[in-house]
Amino acid sequence: MFIPLSDFFPRSTISSMNKAVVSRPRVLLVIRAILISDSKILLIQRSRNDSHEPLKWEIPGGKLDKGQDVNSAAQRELIEEVGIFATPLSSLSFFDSDIDGSTKYKGLPYVRFVCLYKCETQKVRLSEEHEGFKWVTFDEALNEDITEFTRKGLLAWEKEMNKYL
Repeated sequence: MFIPLSDFFPRSTISSMNKAVVSRPRVLLVIRAILISDSKILLIQRSRNDSHEPLKWEIPGGKLDKGQDVNSAAQRELIEEVGIFATPLSSLSFFDSDIDGSTKYKGLPYVRFVCLYKCETQKVRLSEEHEGFKWVTFDEALNEDITEFTRKGLLAWEKEMNKYL
């Protein structure tokens, strides 16, 4: 049996409910890129003003925009965050979890893709959302104060990265 919402709520409330449902994504898709150059991996440092894990080191990346494929999103994030265009080397893996904290995405499934890229330069043009950058070996990266996700991503890709390091 179908009972319309209008039997229980005024039209203005239904309109607000519909807008709330449409404005919040059902899943947050994020791409992260492990960038390799001259046997080193690029790490970037989160801003001290970041609400989540300030000053931790991470690999570049961000949210996929509507209608974007994973590679386009990764290239866009690499250019935005570090000013580098890179060549994709390997297929994707992903991790998922629920978002915690107090962001507008709290409670959503959070799917994070990780892919491997190579670039010919180590010249970085850092975005304002990061404090610093460094090119490090795989072992050095694991010894840095990196985000939990960066650690998971690096460990998941260790065998594949060794082909290029």
